[in-house]
Amino acid sequence: MLFTEDMGLDMTPVPSSFAIFQALLIGILIPIISSIIPIQSALAKNLNDSLDLNRSKSQAINVQILDPNKTNMGSYIVFGLVGVIYGLGIYYFLPLAMLPFNFALILEIFFAILIGMLYGLSLLAFNLQRFMEIFITYTLLFWEKSSMR
Repeated sequence: MLFTEDMGLDMTPVPSSFAIFQALLIGILIPIISSIIPIQSALAKNLNDSLDLNRSKSQAINVQILDPNKTNMGSYIVFGLVGVIYGLGIYYFLPLAMLPFNFALILEIFFAILIGMLYGLSLLAFNLQRFMEIFITYTLLFWEKSSMR
């Protein structure tokens, strides 16, 4: 009653037909999409292997014995130092610069954050490039085949 009087909102407890349509679409679409990969993996095997629940599905076991004296700890130390410097910059120096309105330090911190985001996004793009190329290639091939019909 307060929403209707103060803000002019008409709140009814019964959902609209569009909301029911969206709920049904999402409720049916999500299980169908999530079942595609298990169905494809089951169809890739023969019927006996797909229906056999007693045997293990793994085909081979790979065992690696690592010598703890020969591990390279340099990358862990560098990543830890970068994380500590980033944390200090965000949680200590940024509020410290905001209290006396030190705009030069605030802008330097924001610039460092933007450079870090650029570095992280470029690493993400570099790692996802192959998968995106494959996806786009198959998508274009599918569209080409469907347009030839």
